[in-house]
Amino acid sequence: MTTKINPFAQIYEAFKGFSFSDSFYNLRRQSTGSKILYSIIISILTSLVFCGLSAFKIASDKDLNQTLNDLPDFSYANGELYCAGQYDINQSGTYLLIDTNQNEFTENHMRSILNDSSTSQALMLSKTNMVMYRGTTGEYQNMTWNDFMGALGIQTFSKQMLLSGYRGVIYKVATVLFFIMIPYQFIKLFFITLLLTLVALICNATSHTDKDFPTLYWISFYIESVLLIIIAILKPLSVLRGSSLTIACIVLFAITMTNTLKHGEPAPAVSRPVSGGLNDDFDDFISRSDSSTVQSAFEEPKPSTYESSSNTYSQPDYQDPFAETSDTNTETEQKNDNSSSGLSLKLKD
Repeated sequence: MTTKINPFAQIYEAFKGFSFSDSFYNLRRQSTGSKILYSIIISILTSLVFCGLSAFKIASDKDLNQTLNDLPDFSYANGELYCAGQYDINQSGTYLLIDTNQNEFTENHMRSILNDSSTSQALMLSKTNMVMYRGTTGEYQNMTWNDFMGALGIQTFSKQMLLSGYRGVIYKVATVLFFIMIPYQFIKLFFITLLLTLVALICNATSHTDKDFPTLYWISFYIESVLLIIIAILKPLSVLRGSSLTIACIVLFAITMTNTLKHGEPAPAVSRPVSGGLNDDFDDFISRSDSSTVQSAFEEPKPSTYESSSNTYSQPDYQDPFAETSDTNTETEQKNDNSSSGLSLKLKD
């Protein structure tokens, strides 16, 4: 009988499986409903950790705070942006230009800047509009301040408002992303597990074990759930970014899977009556009585049993059925003779 483990205890068991491989075998025996509930909790937990750490890192970034303080004084009202001076940044293929002396920027202004530099994306802000270019898609976007601020529900805006409220905006954005990431993490857990099972099949062959596909899939499922938690912690902290983080996770998965397969699956524990500590004496009595009943049912009788039965057994008197029948017939014939003789005497008289 498989012991049910609550989803939060399953997280602890999954981490413990990296040192004690028996944990993964015990977890993969859990019911389907328990595994789905576990995956939902993992999705919520990883989304919360990732969005929370990312928002905290951005909000506490000293470089970002210094960059915002270095911005020239600006304000927005009545569909127009005012900036105290011209401000431009050109770093790592990104270009930003703020010039409110220019009444309106067009795509031609943007193209002239892109032709003179290796810019992959750019943003130009004028008095009445903004022009944006995305190098990944090659699209240009032109939007007025009335349309942009109206979509955000902002009537007025200034540098002081930005400095005092940008942290709140960051946390609000992180909250929205949190609810978007939950279904994404849920789907990602099962999909990535399917891909990792292919690596598990290779580990299964190299380890000379004969585990079937469902066993390999659910062991991979719990290993991947731990890796998702690790990634949710390390990625916002900029530890092992991009491909290096992916390679490290695959190597850790392969080592853990190989170690788990080599140790083999433990024998399932024998179940016994469980009373939760409220009636242990009764359970012990039942177990003892059950064992004695089974033993007596299949045990060979002792010699003393036969001796006592032979002493108490007496053979019944044997009567010959034929003798009894003959006697009965003789008596019947005598009665018939007597009756017939009587009848003849009466006839003679």
